[in-house]
Amino acid sequence: MSEQRNITVKISGREYSLVVRSEEEEEYYRLAADSVNKKIALYQQRFLGKPETDILSFVAFNVCVANVKNAKMLEKMNQEATGLHDEISKYLDDIEK
Repeated sequence: MSEQRNITVKISGREYSLVVRSEEEEEYYRLAADSVNKKIALYQQRFLGKPETDILSFVAFNVCVANVKNAKMLEKMNQEATGLHDEISKYLDDIEK
């Protein structure tokens, strides 16, 4: 059974209170916050003097690009899996004949 609890994550030096429904969800949130903070630090080093809003915008854009790539790869994998399933079904049907 899931239990709701409050956690705090720190992103770009600011703390945010969140409600999570499980230990697994908490782990995802903490890993995500860590990933965002690492990207922020990387872009702050690359683009010295840029405003924080520019850095955060670029981090958000970078994450969205990764999500789009992952969605496209997942779609392609699902199509391949469906194709393989169809081939196996056809093969098994041919064996039964």
